[in-house]
Amino acid sequence: MERFWNIVHYFAYRADIKLTWYFYKYTGLLKLYNLPFYKKQFEKGGIKDPVSHLMNAWKNHELGLSSFVALALVVGGKFSFILGLFMCFPNRNLPIELLIVCFAVAFLHDYIFLLHKNKWLQYFKEFDEKPREWKVKWAWISVFVLLFPFIFFLVSGLVLNPLIKGI
Repeated sequence: MERFWNIVHYFAYRADIKLTWYFYKYTGLLKLYNLPFYKKQFEKGGIKDPVSHLMNAWKNHELGLSSFVALALVVGGKFSFILGLFMCFPNRNLPIELLIVCFAVAFLHDYIFLLHKNKWLQYFKEFDEKPREWKVKWAWISVFVLLFPFIFFLVSGLVLNPLIKGI
């Protein structure tokens, strides 16, 4: 189970890096960093290439922003699934305490399997060396695992709940 969730976390991380790169590339925001004002500011800090520095800030396994975004996706997916289960009941007046407990359970699960003793760093290094076929297969599995809870939450709130109330 630990390995499975680390695989999902890894591919959420990879997806965030790619989406960030496409966002910056196709919106033209990367060109801003080549303006003289920004180049001067970066050179004062000892940075010669601002674009590669920015992408390294996202890609860094240990402190990169993509690692945290991926963790938020995984925790958010589990939280959405738990909420989706509660949305299936006719009386869905959920107290705030229950929402806090659901989020705590989702985060605690990820802390145990991903964050404790930086297990995810060891797995990320291992997964970086895997062959392309393995990465493609697990990327599609991870997409399903990450999208299913959000879709389940929407379906349970918008479709199932009105059906249950009508019964």
